[in-house]
Amino acid sequence: LGHTQAVMVNGGFQALTASGGPLSIVLDPSEVTFEVRRNDEWIIEKDALKSALGSDDLVVIAPREPREFGGSTPYGAQRGGHVPGAVHLYFKDLVDADGKLLPEQSIFDKLASLNITPDKQIVVYCTGGIRSGWLVAVLTTLGFQSQNYAGSMWEWSAASPAEYPLEVE
Repeated sequence: LGHTQAVMVNGGFQALTASGGPLSIVLDPSEVTFEVRRNDEWIIEKDALKSALGSDDLVVIAPREPREFGGSTPYGAQRGGHVPGAVHLYFKDLVDADGKLLPEQSIFDKLASLNITPDKQIVVYCTGGIRSGWLVAVLTTLGFQSQNYAGSMWEWSAASPAEYPLEVE
């Protein structure tokens, strides 16, 4: 959203509390202003994704649960399945038992096994853009060109099946 001081904690809230670091910062609201300035570098819209499908240099990643990728709709999608040609990479497969990211080389190896390489343009989607946003942050940090389709399955599956098809396994 354009905030210059946003961070992600490797391991999430549990790791933050274990570190003994501050859990909040109190600011005087009269001294703080923030204007949303979306950075289009990391987002893609439905029609742009649809137009890009089938491109040799594009990889579409679905970091959803296996059951979602296969067609189940546990989180309110209108239709089940996945965007045509999408690769399944469950986001939790990139973290250890403590919720921390795997070592970089392990992540690169997992990605390479799915033909996801830094020379590809990557679009990530999930159900509502949260898991995909996290994965875009991870991929971008590792040097990949990635974008989040925040509308994800809630938007894609609500559109015309003829224009926005889904594959089911």
